Amino acid sequence: MYLLCWLLSTFLRVQFGQALSSTAAIWVLDILLLFTFGALIWKSDKAWPVWAAALQLLIMTCQFLFLINFAPTVSAYSTVINFSSLGIILALAWGSVASWQERLAISASSNDLGRYS
Repeated sequence: MYLLCWLLSTFLRVQFGQALSSTAAIWVLDILLLFTFGALIWKSDKAWPVWAAALQLLIMTCQFLFLINFAPTVSAYSTVINFSSLGIILALAWGSVASWQERLAISASSNDLGRYS
């Protein structure tokens, strides 16, 4: 989902530049992604969706500041966006690895229970 939203936002920026329609479409994508992370927080007891949602909210805040002309310098804006995106990717990778290890542990314990019972 994150990769798809990133590709769509990149396509919109290349296609329309900094037009208002592309900014609104990117905002819709960001809100959709934030709601997706919120649903993951609601259904999961892990910490990685909270980190991903917090970093996504930081990206949206930075874009909102840029939208109302209260933005910092372009280099600071780019730094926040890039590091937050990297943090989201790391949180998603951490969650994927943790889920994979948990699934392996559950399958290994269920196989052992069946053999010795």
